[in-house]
Amino acid sequence: MPNAGSSTYSLVIVSLGILGVIVSFLITDKKKYYIALVLSLLVVCMGLFGFIGSSIQGWRMSRRISKLQETQRLNLETLQARLRDASQRARANAPTNVKGAPVPVPVTPATLPASVVKKKR
Repeated sequence: MPNAGSSTYSLVIVSLGILGVIVSFLITDKKKYYIALVLSLLVVCMGLFGFIGSSIQGWRMSRRISKLQETQRLNLETLQARLRDASQRARANAPTNVKGAPVPVPVTPATLPASVVKKKR
């Protein structure tokens, strides 16, 4: 993204050009007056051109960033949907207690072997 310095620099150039226009009004010789006026207007135009250019560059950059954010948001939403579908499919395909399948035994100190359980002293 263009930094604020580039647009600030252009605005400083514009202000110097405007200052040149004001100073050119103080010149009494017609030929020098027109030369100073044209040069200061040229400086103003250059500053405006730079400012407009940096503003357009900033607008384009923000547009590109917003497009990237939109595509990443869509990618994130599709990944979340896939994960939800996969978890739902896993739940649907999970084995249930059928005849002959061992029933899981909860782990408690009574069900643990004696070698694992520490004796109280």
